[in-house]
Amino acid sequence: GMDPQLIIGDALSYILKGLTQGRIYQFSVFAYIDLPSSESNDVIALFDVPQISFLSAEPINTTSIRINWNTTTGSIVDNYTLVYNGTCDEVKVISSLYIVNTVTSLSTDIRNLPSGLEYTLSIQPENILGKGIEKNVSVMLNETFPSGSPKLYPPVVLNSTSIRVKWDEVECTQRNGIITGYIIQYNIINDSNPKKVTTDAEATNIVITGLSRFSLYSISIA
Repeated sequence: GMDPQLIIGDALSYILKGLTQGRIYQFSVFAYIDLPSSESNDVIALFDVPQISFLSAEPINTTSIRINWNTTTGSIVDNYTLVYNGTCDEVKVISSLYIVNTVTSLSTDIRNLPSGLEYTLSIQPENILGKGIEKNVSVMLNETFPSGSPKLYPPVVLNSTSIRVKWDEVECTQRNGIITGYIIQYNIINDSNPKKVTTDAEATNIVITGLSRFSLYSISIA
């Protein structure tokens, strides 16, 4: 606590010095004639809207990001809003976290993200006085194997020994990086020696020739 301050005269205000930022003070005012009379109480908080003073993000593995941040000294924080998104073509993977915490140094992990994307993360602190300025940071997750496969359509027979195979590319959030090409595998049913053809990443169809007439084939793509 602080020592009582005696104010003599008709003063209606007084400046208190040497207070500590980030603390809540309670004040009592007594009116004196010869003896103490009425008492008035008030509470004041010596803090401001919180601000982020430091923000960083780093990949933990191919599907997880760790984000670290600090707030300004003396800040009182009721909660943080963390928003993150990864852009893949025109698709955005967007989500948010609502973190209730009053400490000034925090870290959290974001897991189960699609690999191979660049993510933008923003965090905003808040207390009873309002919301601080939103801070942003970007981080890239390393590539890994695709978690999905192209959508394969039924082959179109061109003649007795040729077919056209058509497919759709792997969904954006299942590519886990940049697709460099496709492998089409085909073989006569019950034949243990399949043949393979490859295409570049832009291809969405291919004509396979030299097939055996009157044969039933199995076709797959990866």
